[in-house]
Amino acid sequence: MTIMSALKDVLKDAACSYGLSRGINEVCRAVDKRQAHFVVLAENCDEKHYKDLVVALCNEAKINVINVPDKFVLGEMCGIATYDKNMKVRKKQKCSSVAVRDCPDSPAFQFLQSEFKKEPAKAE
Repeated sequence: MTIMSALKDVLKDAACSYGLSRGINEVCRAVDKRQAHFVVLAENCDEKHYKDLVVALCNEAKINVINVPDKFVLGEMCGIATYDKNMKVRKKQKCSSVAVRDCPDSPAFQFLQSEFKKEPAKAE
């Protein structure tokens, strides 16, 4: 299992249990209240200050950050893309940051937690 495949499974499970915070306002609120297990941040954010703010808050709260290369990929992983009847992506939506607040205990979530223990909270 790779980090990206585990992340996709965790985001899907968390979205089904309403455990995701999407967007800078919700992510900052979840990190500030220390409700987030970890934060996923797209590397190609529109604003540099956006990324700096989320990383600084996560470093202060000692919350792990996972970087994803593209905001369209992150939007699809979160489940905010529009699908047609054959379950093919019809319209991609952008998502620059996501905080995982609540996630059912699964092997993918355990895998990510073990990866975080190997590398403590450190963001770029």
